[in-house]
Amino acid sequence: MKLPRSLSKWKYFKETNMCYRVYGDGGGFDKSRSWCNKEGGELTSIHSEEHNSFLKGLLYPSDFLIGLRLGTAPNATGATRTKNWTDGSAVDYENWDSGYPTAGPHLCTIVSHHVYLRTDQRNCLRPLPKAILTFSRMK
Repeated sequence: MKLPRSLSKWKYFKETNMCYRVYGDGGGFDKSRSWCNKEGGELTSIHSEEHNSFLKGLLYPSDFLIGLRLGTAPNATGATRTKNWTDGSAVDYENWDSGYPTAGPHLCTIVSHHVYLRTDQRNCLRPLPKAILTFSRMK
């Protein structure tokens, strides 16, 4: 495991045995993910209500970007919606707000401070508002 340069900015969560940190540059999905990778981490995935609550507690009352990408993939009957965590873990926890997730190619996902996951309605390559932050997960 590559340890971050300064542990003082990281918060440990026992359930996942991992550390998390807020990144607040607001440069968009790819820039945020690149920063996380340089720090030895990855954009966060969420696997339980307790995990979701812990992450929200680090940043309340702001929304924040997570490592869940939504998209579509062709199949025999047309297309199917895809959900993938950037860290490769299983999508085993979801808590979508009413009406979400919406259809569309290459959408990024944020966690709203109102508890629910919700999709950001822009392509992941476009810059995100500075109010949307990311968490980095230790590898």
